[in-house]
Amino acid sequence: MFKAYLYLFPILVFVPWASAAQQKITIDETNQPLWEFGLGVGAAVLPDYLGSDQSSTYVLPAPYIRYRGEKFKADRQGVRGIFYDSEKLDLNLSFSGSLPVQNEQNEARRGMNNLDLVAEVGPKLEYQLQKTSSYLLRLDLSARGAFSIGNPMLYHRGWTFEPRFYYERELGQWLFTSKLSSSFSDQRYHQYYFGVAPEFSTETRPSYQAKAGYTGTELAFKVRRRYQSWYFNFGVKYFSLHGSAYQDSPLVRQNHYVSATALVSYIFGQSNTSK
Repeated sequence: MFKAYLYLFPILVFVPWASAAQQKITIDETNQPLWEFGLGVGAAVLPDYLGSDQSSTYVLPAPYIRYRGEKFKADRQGVRGIFYDSEKLDLNLSFSGSLPVQNEQNEARRGMNNLDLVAEVGPKLEYQLQKTSSYLLRLDLSARGAFSIGNPMLYHRGWTFEPRFYYERELGQWLFTSKLSSSFSDQRYHQYYFGVAPEFSTETRPSYQAKAGYTGTELAFKVRRRYQSWYFNFGVKYFSLHGSAYQDSPLVRQNHYVSATALVSYIFGQSNTSK
């Protein structure tokens, strides 16, 4: 459990789980604290990797961090406002990644090399399509480099590109968000997850060389609410691999999956308003 937390800690800090600022979560960011800090418990059910028919459940402590500086923000939309920020167009950083897989614990990959922790980072262009006092519609374009962290310590595993529609709306005391995205990756990226080298081939797992192209489509929904000093966040995600460039890999055991996350946090302190 402690080892899993070490892997998840950076993700729990920077993923857009972090927060709401007032009693009611609002899209408007004015007259809110410059920073907030708290601690909570997060739970997630995640597949071992894309296409795996095995999954794991994590229940771990999770920090609650939010900062609303004039040029830099860490909030429910991630880390943003780093490079360029205007009324309609923002240029920020995009983060993603995947957890390590011990292949002896995964039937499809048994006997192969382990999958290391993978961190993805790169620029994200955000274009605001429409915004009112109650909802936001935005187009995001992200390009990220993937780097495995293990042995060797840091190794480039390829590139991935992700266009995404992001929608945010107030529903009473709750804030609802949805994301629809498709991703495309190079050959190196797909080979790391879905390739089978000849030395790892078996009667039921033939060698396989992955190709560049379409990776998959994701549809995600999330609701969050701030109630006094408590923060609640619940999400569900559907990912489809149908038509992907690697769908005939012997490591792909299913072409879709559903994952779920939940987070409950208590906010210990906050500063004065940021604006």
